[in-house]
Amino acid sequence: PTAEAKKLSHGSAADEPAHLAFLRELLRIPKGTALYDVFAVPSPAAAMGGKGRESVHRVGSIVTASAFIRSAAESNLCFWHQRREDDYELRPEWRAQLTELHARECGAEYLARLIDQH
Repeated sequence: PTAEAKKLSHGSAADEPAHLAFLRELLRIPKGTALYDVFAVPSPAAAMGGKGRESVHRVGSIVTASAFIRSAAESNLCFWHQRREDDYELRPEWRAQLTELHARECGAEYLARLIDQH
């Protein structure tokens, strides 16, 4: 979350179920709030190519277009992440760039460290 989004969190009551606390927190977020910054690496080779943080690019932010609205569908709220296999279908040359090092070290924690250095 962005610093702006973190400031909006007030925690939850000890007796409140976590999913209800989460929904209550969402209702506090005003229109125009930047929730997340989005970063990308141009290719698998760039991610591990010794360039480190220089290969990470901020490509945008996820910003609320309105206040959150409660509905019957809220129990199914989810965020979809594109599968890497879908990326490989779009960019077949990326498969050839994958190494054993990617499998061992190029996960979410590695990318988070690069972003923190950005």
